[in-house]
Amino acid sequence: MTSVEMRRLEEVYVELMTRLLEGVSNETKNPIMTTNGADEIFFILKTCLSRALKSGACRVVKSTFEIIVHFLKEKARVMFYASEKVEQSSLNGLNSFRTCLIALVEYAMMTARQYMFIPENLFDRDIKSLEALQTDADKEFIKMIDKYNQGILPKFEQSFNSFATTSYDEVDNTETERIWMLRLLKTLQKELCSLKMSLSPLVFASLADRLILRVAEKIEETMARLKIMSRHGCLNFEQDIRFLTHQLCDMLPMIQVRSKFTRLLQIAFVLNVESIEDLSLVEDDNLLTSSEIHNILRLRVDIVP
Repeated sequence: MTSVEMRRLEEVYVELMTRLLEGVSNETKNPIMTTNGADEIFFILKTCLSRALKSGACRVVKSTFEIIVHFLKEKARVMFYASEKVEQSSLNGLNSFRTCLIALVEYAMMTARQYMFIPENLFDRDIKSLEALQTDADKEFIKMIDKYNQGILPKFEQSFNSFATTSYDEVDNTETERIWMLRLLKTLQKELCSLKMSLSPLVFASLADRLILRVAEKIEETMARLKIMSRHGCLNFEQDIRFLTHQLCDMLPMIQVRSKFTRLLQIAFVLNVESIEDLSLVEDDNLLTSSEIHNILRLRVDIVP
C-alpha cells in the first residue's frame, strides 16, 4: 500500500471512528456515568482498537490510540469536576469507568505485543497516558467516597456526643456504659443496609472501609472530651472498643475492620497499664507517639505521666 493510500485509509478510518463516538456523545457529556453507559462506551472503544489492529496499518492504530486517549480524558474531566454533591449513582458510575479503563489498558498492552507489524515502543506514550488516567480515576474515586461519607458522619454525632459524656467511673453498669456504642451500631447498620442495596459490591466495600476508618478516628477525637477515668472505667472502655470492633467485623466481613481500630485498641491498652514501666511492652509496634501516650495517661486518676 502506497503512502497516499495509507494516509487515505487513516483519514477514512478516523472519520468513521469519530462518527461512531458521536453516537455516545450524550453519554460523554453526562456528568454521571451509568454502569451500562460505561460498558457501552468501552465496548465501542475496544472494538475500534481491535479493527484498527486488524487493518495492519501502524498509522491507523496510532491515530486510534490518540482518539481513545483524548476521548477518555475528556470524559474523565467532565466526571471529575461535574458536581460538588456526590450521588450514589456517580459512585457506581465512576467505579464502572475505572473497571472498564483497567480492562482497556490491559487489552491495549496485550494486543500491542501480539501484532508483529507494530514497532516496539510505538504506543508507550499512549499506554502511559491511559495508565496515568487510571491512577487519576482511582484517586478521584477515593475523594468522592470521602466526600460522600462526610455527608453521612453527622448522623453519628449523637452517638459521639453520648460517648463524650459517658462516665467511666467505678460503677459497673455495663448497659449504661454502652448506650453510645449501641446507638452507633444501630445507626451504622441502618445506613450500611441502605447503601448496600443501591451500590455495587466493590463500591460498597470501598465506602464502608473508608467510613469505618472515619468512625474510629472520630471516636479517638472525641476522647479529648472525656472525663478522668478510674481503673475500672478503663477496663470498661477497653471492653466497649473490643465489643464494637467485634460487632463491626460481623457486620462487614468484606473489609479489615480490626486494622481501623488498631490505634483505639492501643489507647485502651495504655489506659490499662499497671504502671509507666509497662508501656515498654508496646513500644516496638506502637502507633502512638510519646506525646499522645502522655496525653492519654492524663485520663487516669491513679497514674502521673
